Amino acid sequence: MKLYGDPGSGSTRRVLAALYHIGAEFDFEQIDLFKGDNRTPEFLALNPNGTIPVLVDGGTVLFEASAINFHLAEKFRSDLLPAVVHAGFMETDINAHMRDAIKPLLRNLCIKRFGRLDEVIAPILFLAGPAASYITGTIIDADGGYNV
Repeated sequence: MKLYGDPGSGSTRRVLAALYHIGAEFDFEQIDLFKGDNRTPEFLALNPNGTIPVLVDGGTVLFEASAINFHLAEKFRSDLLPAVVHAGFMETDINAHMRDAIKPLLRNLCIKRFGRLDEVIAPILFLAGPAASYITGTIIDADGGYNV
């Protein structure tokens, strides 16, 4: 395994902490963002976003610290994940993580595009039904109102 990153990056430190906790053997290549190491063709072939950290594990290339740490914990059966996740119930955690990541982006987009979020929620709820509450975090009241 090889980790590309910068120890000054909080995301890289999160992955390093997981690697050290697990006791995995790995190589580390420092990527100097100020020198543009993350914009070289070789690095962009690993991660087209040009962000760190990046983990290469055999034929698997992962970026984003959460995805890398999830992979490491799953691969090494680490105590970093609860036993129920190892048993195959990881989809819920991934969905929750994605929802938490997408929700603020969606809200900001709605506010930027339409002005007020509450003016946008009603049509979304009407068009998407229960799925809209999953995406927007809106709670539909029993009387048909909504709570952002």
